[in-house]
Amino acid sequence: MFPFVNVHTHTPGEGINVWDVGRNVPVGEVGEMDFFSVGIHPMEGMREGEVDWSGFRVLVERERVVAVGECGLDRRFARDLREQERLFWRQAECAEEAGKPVVIHGVRAYPEIIATRKAGEFRMPWVIHGYNNNERILAQLLEHGFYISAGAVLLTPDSNVSRRLGDIPLERLFLETDDRETGIEEVYAGAACRLGWEMEELKKRLWMNFNTVFHGMVK
Repeated sequence: MFPFVNVHTHTPGEGINVWDVGRNVPVGEVGEMDFFSVGIHPMEGMREGEVDWSGFRVLVERERVVAVGECGLDRRFARDLREQERLFWRQAECAEEAGKPVVIHGVRAYPEIIATRKAGEFRMPWVIHGYNNNERILAQLLEHGFYISAGAVLLTPDSNVSRRLGDIPLERLFLETDDRETGIEEVYAGAACRLGWEMEELKKRLWMNFNTVFHGMVK
């Protein structure tokens, strides 16, 4: 039996969890299957010069921190996109230095996210969390090596990600709950149904992806 992998969550549950904790990594005992991602969300409104980057790097280097994020670009926010890009770039650099993947928050800014990856020649895996966009954007992200994480919206039959789930290569796919109350097992069940896969085989493939992208944290 393989565990569920929840690659981006704010409420850890069953299986392996990559828990988005911002810059507040829990102190003390945590579950054996609980890991953390640390990052500065673009909607926080911070500026690149306001961040204690040496302190941030210390957080990123912590043992159970397996990713940087969620970070990225969001056009819904009135703040200058160029300032968001500077903050995003610095976090991507920290991930690169630490040898850890990046969990990406993107809203109406995928061309800029792709351009950032190309301009920086970043090599660590980047995971687009909560993907629910069109076929053209999906093709561009896959072409540039991104991993795609789908959330509970895939349970809505007419959603973009539900209709395009089969277009995502299984070796590039993750599943998540984000901040939804839906359990990860329900997200997996919906994905298995749409893909025509047995649940255990899907769990095995995504567990393999986790160990590839997040450096073999769980054996």
